[in-house]
Formats: sequence, structure tokens, C-alpha cells
Amino acid sequence: MSNPKSILISEDNFYKYQSLAEIIKRFDPSIVLIHVSNIEDTVKELASNKYSYDLLIQDMQLPSDSESCVDIRGGLNILQYLEDSQNSTPFTFFSSHNAEYIVDICDQAGFPNVDTVEFGGDSEFWGNDILEVIKKYLGRS
Repeated sequence: MSNPKSILISEDNFYKYQSLAEIIKRFDPSIVLIHVSNIEDTVKELASNKYSYDLLIQDMQLPSDSESCVDIRGGLNILQYLEDSQNSTPFTFFSSHNAEYIVDICDQAGFPNVDTVEFGGDSEFWGNDILEVIKKYLGRS
């Protein structure tokens, strides 16, 4: 029997996390979801489980730790950590910002070709987008 697929979700807005988790669990209830809400906890989780996540779904704006204000480019810190630690966990940004804006920021920071899903009101639209990313990395149809 194979291990269940797992996704680390790094999102400080609990409503967005719940919306995302609901879509994923409807798609496949066996996917294990781990939720963290700041840069420090994301890095700790990735460091302690370097090869165990099938996907990281990452918000762009995250606080550094549980006591900090939001860093508008916090998600880039996570990408830098992945690169520096040679952690090959695939990732996608899940952000309230316009997807083109996120792609531009990532390109400027030296991270081209990032997957980005724009979170917005109607889950019918972003839900399909996030499921396409999940299928891409978890090999589901």
C-alpha cells in the first residue's frame, strides 16, 4: 500500500485555508493536509520533512512568525529557503493578488515559471485552477 499524498499549506488567512482545504478534500479525502501560517513555521516544517511533501501551496504575503506583521513578499523567503536547502518540494502560489503580479515579482527575484493560482470570490474558478495544479504534482486525474 502506498503512502497517502501530502500537501503543506502555508497560509495565514484561516478563511482562505479552510476554502482551499474544502476543495482539496472534496477532490480526494485521502490527501493529508498540514497547515502552517508564517514563514518560520513553514521553514521548520519543510526542514523536518524535507522529502515528504508532494506539494507546497504557498501564500505570497506571510508574517515572519506568529508575532510579526505580514511581509508582502514573504512567500519569496520560502522559495529562497527551498533553493538554498536544495529542497525539491514542488510549490504553487495561492494568493489574493493578481496572478500576473505574483509571476512578475517572482521573475524579478530570480524565480521564473512559478505556478500561481489567484484566490477570489467564486471557488468555481479558482477551485478548478488549484485542482489542476494538484493533479499536475500528485498525478491524479
